[in-house]
Amino acid sequence: MSHTEEKLPWYAGGWPWAIAGVVMAVAVIGVNFYMWYSGSQSATGLVIEGRFKKGMTYDKEMEQYKNQVALGWKITQDSSQLMLNQERPLTITVLDKTDQPIQGAHVQGSLIRPIGAGSDVNFMLAESSPGVYVGLVTPHLIGSWYVQATITRGDELYVYKKRIQVVR
Repeated sequence: MSHTEEKLPWYAGGWPWAIAGVVMAVAVIGVNFYMWYSGSQSATGLVIEGRFKKGMTYDKEMEQYKNQVALGWKITQDSSQLMLNQERPLTITVLDKTDQPIQGAHVQGSLIRPIGAGSDVNFMLAESSPGVYVGLVTPHLIGSWYVQATITRGDELYVYKKRIQVVR
């Protein structure tokens, strides 16, 4: 009695399925990484409290924004990281359209926590040299914050806002 083996087609073995499994795993991991990165770079998506009242002031805010653009002030913030429960200087430089320092301004600073009220930290910034304003701030929670500086000089108003990270 002779036994002949039947040759199976190439796709009947296990190795094509293993390759397909590896490709699918890489695709799933890649999509997860992309979603994580996109989520970390975008807004929190939280609903603004009092959004109806905020919407009522939209025209006023747009007028303020147009006035701010017309001023042409250039605001830069130092790049040093803020550390949890450590008092650190926060430096803001204010220049006009012609890159001349804005002197004698009143600068009120705030660290605003985007995930809820009650955690905000207010502080004053004093002019340390022409156009350079420094204030000491101690953040008490890690994570994302907004630095907001309200700069007034006479009847001119400029509101600067930038997102930062507080680390351990």
